[in-house]
Amino acid sequence: MVDMGAGLDRRVPTRSLPALGGLVFVAALVASTAAAGSPPGPDAGSDAIARYFAVHHGAATASAAFGVVAAMAYLCFAGSLRRELGDHPGASLIPAAAGAQIAMVGVWLSVNAALDQGAA
Repeated sequence: MVDMGAGLDRRVPTRSLPALGGLVFVAALVASTAAAGSPPGPDAGSDAIARYFAVHHGAATASAAFGVVAAMAYLCFAGSLRRELGDHPGASLIPAAAGAQIAMVGVWLSVNAALDQGAA
């Protein structure tokens, strides 16, 4: 039997993952903001806010979905960056920074989920 893949390098080019994660993060974050449209201001009444989410429920859902993609891309970016910087001097602060970033994304996703539940 002949191995057709002999000699082929099937590894993902890990050097480009941080850049790709960063670009996807920015693009998804911009798409999330654009999909949300122009919500009512903080001084708008509860009726105006409820009416906005009733009319724009699909846009709010799309915005949340893009937000989740942005969060996952950000974690990919941060993890790849952590791996690249792991052997450099001053790397002892990297685990604390990574933990803070993961906590920030978790809180952000929780708040978005709570807001989306309130809009439904």
